[in-house]
Amino acid sequence: MLRVVEVDSLKRLWQFLTLPSRIYPPDSPWVPPLTLQTLIQLGAPRDRNRKLFLCLDHQRVVARLGVKRHGEGEHRKLHFGFFECCEAYPEATRLLLEAAHQFSPELALIGPYNFRMEDPYTGVLVEGFEDAPVFWSAYNPPYYGDYLQKAGLAKVQDLITYEVNLDSLNKVALERRAGHAKARGIEVNSLNLKERVSDLREVAVVMNEALKDNWGFEPFTEEQVKELAMLSYLFLDPNWLLLARKEGQIAGCSICLPDYNPWLKESGGRLTPKLLWKLLFKKKDLTRVRAWALGVLPPYRRLFAAPALIWECAEKGRREGVYSGEVAWILESNGPMNAMARSMGGHPTRIHRVLEKPPIRSDLE
Repeated sequence: MLRVVEVDSLKRLWQFLTLPSRIYPPDSPWVPPLTLQTLIQLGAPRDRNRKLFLCLDHQRVVARLGVKRHGEGEHRKLHFGFFECCEAYPEATRLLLEAAHQFSPELALIGPYNFRMEDPYTGVLVEGFEDAPVFWSAYNPPYYGDYLQKAGLAKVQDLITYEVNLDSLNKVALERRAGHAKARGIEVNSLNLKERVSDLREVAVVMNEALKDNWGFEPFTEEQVKELAMLSYLFLDPNWLLLARKEGQIAGCSICLPDYNPWLKESGGRLTPKLLWKLLFKKKDLTRVRAWALGVLPPYRRLFAAPALIWECAEKGRREGVYSGEVAWILESNGPMNAMARSMGGHPTRIHRVLEKPPIRSDLE
């Protein structure tokens, strides 16, 4: 007998947090997220726009799901995320999604997001199960996509991940374009630790303007800037957060994240003293990165700001012994960025999918 219950106590929250450890065996490529970060992503317990659910088989937890209202006006939707489900329980997926949709049946249900598309662990993995995921990339068993589609969700967008070897870059062309940018007054510098919050606000300004026309994009808020600033002490290597400026004015930015997943796998997602020491002082030991974000303001695109940022990333990789990484992720509908990834020698390795279910119209009649 399956039943859905809300997470309304510390006991239920603990069950919500620990379910993945029962789904993924020790030899799985899955890497547990940092528990502290999961709690931050879940948000305030008394948030009226959010609900967390568990599906029980008698008293045994077999699936979980979170849902949150997002956006304003015609862009307002229900975002679902934190989805996990034991195998052989497709019915649990259906029941959870029905309970989530009843939270606001007049809205479309879309995800999986935790709880925004720009947040870590977006999409359900549908291709590329063989290799371990890179940092902040979602991983799940192959049956998840099937369970979600059988529950009534349909694909709306794929997110493509590319593997890039820095040795395969067309360095001559890239260096030439970076030279053009420099000649036009574009300067690229790393994050200023003394101005961390103000620099991150500039990152938000760039992303909000550069990505505003991208499918599904939601503007970064001041709350998210502060959240990113807090996480930056652990995860952002200042050397890999680059800002392009012209005459002191922000023109663009790029963020690469060292691949901390081997360390997270070792710690089981717990912020142990050993993991904390590595995050604070051993970032340079990592030899793989994830290209997480790249944005250039429209007036500076013809000044070669993007090639300047990419060239500086490649040079930093060469100096620090980092020669490979992933560009994760790019919308399948973003032709220019997919073309850029391929021109850099990237080849697709993984696909994550976003799915949607229309509003339950009968509830509005």
